[in-house]
Amino acid sequence: MEIDWTLKKAVLEEIKLQAEELLDTKHGPKVLQKLKAIYPRIFVGVPVSACQASENKKTQGKNRNGQ
Repeated sequence: MEIDWTLKKAVLEEIKLQAEELLDTKHGPKVLQKLKAIYPRIFVGVPVSACQASENKKTQGKNRNGQ
């Protein structure tokens, strides 16, 4: 199956335009985080919610304690 990069990029750009609204939804921040990791060139400058930053700190704390 061949992927049409032009269409894919257009969809990702549209998602980027809706980023602020997505941050206010239940799963939106996680979706944006994953898309930003996979497509950093497209999602450069997209904000990450403060909620995710606190989750990352919790995860790092568990790793340091050996849990």
